[in-house]
Order: sequence, then C-alpha cells, then structure tokens
Amino acid sequence: MKRFKRSFAVLMAAAMVAGTLATSQLSVGAVSANNVYAGETASEQSDNQDGRYEYVILDDGTIMLTKYIYSLYSVTMEIPEKVDGYTVSGIGSYLFSASTDNKLIEGVVIPKTVNSISASAFYNCDNLSRYEVSAENPNYCSVDGILYNKSKDTLIKAPRAYKFPDEFIFPQECTTIDRAAFAECINLNSITIPSQVKNLGNEIFRSSSVSSVTVESGGVENISAGMFASCLNLDSVSLPDGITTIGNNAFEYSKLPSIKLPSTIKSIGSHAFYECDRITQLDIPDSVTTIGENIFYACSSLVSVTLGEGVTVIPNNAFNSCSSLNDVKMSDNVMSIASKAFSDCTSLKKLFIPKRVDAIATDSFQKSALSTVIGYKDTRAEYLANVVLGCDFVEVKLGDVTRDGSISISDAITVQKHIANIIPLSNGQIQDADIDKNGKVTISDAILIQKHIANISVIG
Repeated sequence: MKRFKRSFAVLMAAAMVAGTLATSQLSVGAVSANNVYAGETASEQSDNQDGRYEYVILDDGTIMLTKYIYSLYSVTMEIPEKVDGYTVSGIGSYLFSASTDNKLIEGVVIPKTVNSISASAFYNCDNLSRYEVSAENPNYCSVDGILYNKSKDTLIKAPRAYKFPDEFIFPQECTTIDRAAFAECINLNSITIPSQVKNLGNEIFRSSSVSSVTVESGGVENISAGMFASCLNLDSVSLPDGITTIGNNAFEYSKLPSIKLPSTIKSIGSHAFYECDRITQLDIPDSVTTIGENIFYACSSLVSVTLGEGVTVIPNNAFNSCSSLNDVKMSDNVMSIASKAFSDCTSLKKLFIPKRVDAIATDSFQKSALSTVIGYKDTRAEYLANVVLGCDFVEVKLGDVTRDGSISISDAITVQKHIANIIPLSNGQIQDADIDKNGKVTISDAILIQKHIANISVIG
C-alpha cells in the first residue's frame, strides 16, 4: 500500500545544477518497457512534490517520480538519487510530458538508485539521443547511449533521436530485445537482428523510421506482436526459415510493399497485415494452419493472394475492404468462410469455392462485387450462388485445372508445368487434370486438354 505525504518545496538553483553537470563525466542508460510498479498506473498523480518533481511513496519506503513540474534547467537531465530525503527507485510514465521544455532534452542521467523505469517515462522527449547510467547502478548499464540491463543480455531502449551508425552492432552478450526497444526512433534506417538474439519483445520497431530489417537464421522463431506496426518507411523485411509465428498486429498500418513468408511458419495472428495499403500480393505457405481475424483488413492495394494447403478456415473480416482484390486461390482444404470475410471486396467478381467448404456465413460477401461463383455441383458453393447471392454459378468440369470456370490453354500449360515440377497441384486439381483417368497426370492429359480446346475431341 502506498503512503502519501505532502512534502516541503525544495528549489535548486539552475546555475548550480548546470555547473555540476558541466564538470561531471556521465555514462548512458535507457528505459525498460517491461518494468512494473506495484499498484501503479501511468495516469496516477500524487500530492508529493519537492518543487521539481511529483512522486509517490512505495511500500519499501522509496519513491517513484511521476511528473517533472519545474522549468528545464539543462539539455541533460539528471534524475536525482534522493528527493525530500527519499531514495528514488523508480521513474514513472510520462515524467517530462507536462514540461513545455521537454523537446529540448538531449540526454537523461539515471542514478545508481533506480531499479525500475516505465516504458513511456520519457515520452514526448523528441530530441532525446542518449541515456547515461551511473556505473554503480546494479540493474542497468549503457552502451553508446543505449540502455541495457547490467549484464547486457537485454537491449532495453534506444533513445528516440539516437544517431544510429550505418551498421548497428549488438553486444555479444545480447540475446533479448525488450518491448518497444526501437519504437519511435527517428534515425533508424537498416538493421540486422543477429542469430545470437533469441527473444523479441512486442512492438520493437513500432512507429520508427526503419526501412529495412533482416532477421538472421538460427535465432528468433517468432515475429512478435506489433513488431513493425505503423512503420511508414518500411520497404523490406527478410525472414529466414525457422520462423514459426507472426504475431498479432505484426505489420499493421505499415507501408511494407511485399514479403516472402518462410515455409516454416505455422500461424499468422489477427490484424497481422491490417491496413497495409502498399502490399499487392502474398502467398501463404502450406505450413500455415491458422490465420487470424482481420488479417488483411483494408489492404487496399492487395490484388492477389494464395492460401496454402494448411488453411482450413477463412476467419472473420479476413479480406474485408480489400478493394483491389480480384484473385483469391483457396486450397481444397478450406472448410469454412466466416462473417464478412470478403465484405466490401469491390473488385472481386469471380471466386472458386472448394468442395469441402460446408459453412459460409450469410454476410461473408456483403457489399462485394462477386457475380460468379465457381464450384462443384450440390455443394455450399452452389447454394451460395443460387440462394444467398443470386449470382451465376459455374460448375467445375474435368479439365478445368485452374478452376476459373472454363477449359483453356492455361489449363494445359498448368498441367505441363506440374509434370515438369515447376508448380505443384493440389489433390483436387490432380483429379481435375487426370483426363484419361489413369490415376496420374501425364503429358497425355495436357494433349487431351489441347484437343478439347481445338474441338478435335471432347473431354468427358
């Protein structure tokens, strides 16, 4: 339980403090996004103040600073070890946000007494370029202006205006990047996450200026939640085999134009590509068994998407408001299409729906432009077309390997590419390509398709 006590005001002369800072040698540190204060929230205020800081008294008798309320006295702000006789052990959220001078702060000095720092402690300090930590602090240390824990195995926070070198090198000890470690950094361009790093916190690059990220193989296995959210300069992300999960909101609101997903990914979280309005095409590999709700919501430039063999459910709002989407390839394993999955897809006019689909929400295609459903007779596809949408239904015939509703030269070419091991065919496609019904797809099937097209013979 916190005890609150009104303290007397203690005003320090700006000239004295500035003189002290000018003669001191400082070493830098940063903010931990995962630190938690007992019972504290970012919005809590107290009546305790010393003329410069408001604070709350913690159970152990130390204090957490909650607000700086005095005029800025230096571009390098030194957090005091003591206030009103209390030891300062914590730095709370938005410490300098109320100060009209906060954008002048270039450095913050963290004393030996601090053991807990809020992730948003220095929010709005737009020109903060270095953290400095007392060498006697047992919890934190700094390397070139970036905060790490004392053992340097966790990179906690880079300052918002940190001047990154062309090639940023992680310390050899570093195996973890903490939550929001590079969030809102304005000078970050390209970075490689080395194989020594095994753990990623959420929102690592959120709202930063990063344009290119490479993840080395043999390291992390998961792309964390919100990792690239709102990265408006993001142009390239290279992911290695070994990545198994893409977290919720991983790329939401980013400007990523394209990405190749590794064949080891098993799940992609909800809102993963939410409103990624530059991405035009994406292939989801066969290894993926789960895709989350709103995964491609309002990806307005998305034209083509392929769902791999592992996807069985198209979830709620999966492609809602993808206004350019006109080519969707589903595997034969899809079994259900959820609510508003293709709502407001105003360019989607034709769609193949697999035989195994046995559940389609009545609003799945609400306000879409779907005018032709392609599928098999006596299936949910036919019901959708005839009863729900009142649109054309085209039955898939033997030889229609591409499932576009007609037998054409593209079907013959597809069969030949399959024979040459250039592209795979699903089990259902293999059945539709086996024209002579001998149990396998051969060049004779491609020839029979071509004869059908030339009206030399008729399939079926």
